[in-house]
Amino acid sequence: MFLRGLFGLFGPDEVPGRAAREIYEILAGACGVTFFVWVQHHAPVRLLQASPNAGLRQRWIPRLVSGQVLGGVAFAHLRRPGPAARSWPAGWRAATPSPARHRG
Repeated sequence: MFLRGLFGLFGPDEVPGRAAREIYEILAGACGVTFFVWVQHHAPVRLLQASPNAGLRQRWIPRLVSGQVLGGVAFAHLRRPGPAARSWPAGWRAATPSPARHRG
């Protein structure tokens, strides 16, 4: 595990639970922000490991566990009615304004 780095913690050669917990404790104790960003990376790694889509696994797992690319997930406005974003010529734009911009 240490030869491939901490990004491969939950890759094809998953680290045993006790060692993983110790790594979590060390990183979280050293810097909460670094730990938060790093731990977000493992959700897509674990999801891909369990995916039946072999092509997707082959494409992304090696790059994710080597740290070549970083992964993460985001969930927001899941209960909000309507679309959270709208298509825009330059990409996507939030469908509603930010609450911070409209405070009185």
